[in-house]
Amino acid sequence: MLTLAGADGASTSPSGGASAAGVGAGVGRPAAPGDAAGVAEIANRFTEQGIRTRSLVVSHAFHSPLMKPMLAEYGAVLRHVRFSGPSTTFVSCVEGGVADTELVKTDYWLRNVLDPVRFSDAIRAADALDVSGYIEMGPQPVLLALSLVELSRCVRDGWNDPEGWVPPPAGPR
Repeated sequence: MLTLAGADGASTSPSGGASAAGVGAGVGRPAAPGDAAGVAEIANRFTEQGIRTRSLVVSHAFHSPLMKPMLAEYGAVLRHVRFSGPSTTFVSCVEGGVADTELVKTDYWLRNVLDPVRFSDAIRAADALDVSGYIEMGPQPVLLALSLVELSRCVRDGWNDPEGWVPPPAGPR
């Protein structure tokens, strides 16, 4: 996987073994998941355009067609899960906005594996709801910093309180 620094508005149509699925997902740092050769092709193309790239160390090429082989098995597991709707407003990076009844459907969680991460849209949607705190659930607290960048772009009243962000608990790395 690869991130592109400052690629807003750049042509992000990968070819080869990389996927456009994650391109445009980040805040000024779109991501391009895919196989090594396809990602290297994208890195070379953007480097030639003067756009900085950075390889990310990931266990899987989430949000790319490379995840398709696991979908049948994952779907079979999900069909045994008893989902319930959220008890509070839930802003989804799959939907890029508020999600409700779709969260109880297997299809939503399958899309979560393949679809682009609509992080910027989700942060803007949360801001429009006057969310005053954010919690990151994941192995590394990287999205909190991105949300601060995004909110500094879209918050008109100057609210930008880092104390409203709760990083994930430290765990084994």
